[in-house]
Amino acid sequence: MFFYSFNLLGRIACSFIAVLAIVFLSPHLLDGVVTSDGYGTHIMEPGELVNGINHDGVIQILRNGNFSCSGALLEGGRHVLTAGHCVSNQQGSITVRFELGSGFLDIEAESWEAHPEFSIVQGSDVGIITLSERAPISIPRYQPLGDTGSEIDVPNFVFGYGFTGHAPTGKDVRDGRKRGGRNRYEATGSVRAINRATVGGLAIDRWLFSDFDSGLAENDGFGFHFDKPDLGFGDDEVYASSGDSGAPIFVATPDGFAIAGVVSGGTRYNGTPNADLDTLVNATWGQFSRDTRISAPENYSFIVSYTLRAMKRIPIRIRRESASLYLVLGDDIEGPVYVKQSKNLENWSDLVAFGFGDVPVEIQVGNFPSKTDPALFFAALTERVE
Repeated sequence: MFFYSFNLLGRIACSFIAVLAIVFLSPHLLDGVVTSDGYGTHIMEPGELVNGINHDGVIQILRNGNFSCSGALLEGGRHVLTAGHCVSNQQGSITVRFELGSGFLDIEAESWEAHPEFSIVQGSDVGIITLSERAPISIPRYQPLGDTGSEIDVPNFVFGYGFTGHAPTGKDVRDGRKRGGRNRYEATGSVRAINRATVGGLAIDRWLFSDFDSGLAENDGFGFHFDKPDLGFGDDEVYASSGDSGAPIFVATPDGFAIAGVVSGGTRYNGTPNADLDTLVNATWGQFSRDTRISAPENYSFIVSYTLRAMKRIPIRIRRESASLYLVLGDDIEGPVYVKQSKNLENWSDLVAFGFGDVPVEIQVGNFPSKTDPALFFAALTERVE
């Protein structure tokens, strides 16, 4: 990838960088969305923007022809992000199914791989599916979150194809519909008291925890057990359930929405009294969701080692006009363009992404960095067409 550095003196540099490939347990692996406001609500229709997110890139995973998990199409168009337990030791075939306004589109998987350190207890429950062909450019692609810490205590949005149900009674059946809604990450697995009390594991910051709020303090898992009150999002509050494993959880960033977590498992507080409505891990109010943290360096580098293979660099130059900074692209670009920025050449974030046919020749990317800013690096990539 070519990168351009706009340093404190306004010097422009160009270079080439290599892609680096870089106890007691009570959780249940999660395969659907259980809702707060009624049974089976929150159905997502193809092409519908929900909270500003086009969810058509959230997919079903079929193993040997049968539904098993959810996932999300990554930038580059050739790879799907899912949970590691959805692909680990998988024999036979995997098919990725997109639900579009025109109907279902199935693409066979060419290969799949769980994280090299895959574990359902160590925060590395993440996997990648490589498609046999690039997904149509009309289907949205999503970027992984590389900014550790920005996913805590902010609203997030989950979409998945698993079991539905109603929070007072928990998960029930799967009807094949995509559902979605809101929640909030309130802690990482590095908070030992939370990790020990819910999954009985080690203090590992590669986990993200949320709870399923009813709007009442008595069912507020974090408030009831860990003195961190938050009553949730009312009727918009949802909880992942069986079939949602691998589903993406999005957070808003200055550069658009990014995948902060991948659904991994559900659990409850081990002890009494309890915010949970019952004694089962069944997606009722008061329970906890434990998701794989995408911004953890080990997880993030694993993911981008795949997505960067699906893209190629576009030569760019930087133009400064007064206090503004512009990236100048070529005028012969044939596919989607991802313009990225970084401060450390490791965790890139999307500055802007353009679909086919609407790529401008010049993009304003911000103001001239002040003397207190670190060097900023910019890169432009497009998808490989094979």
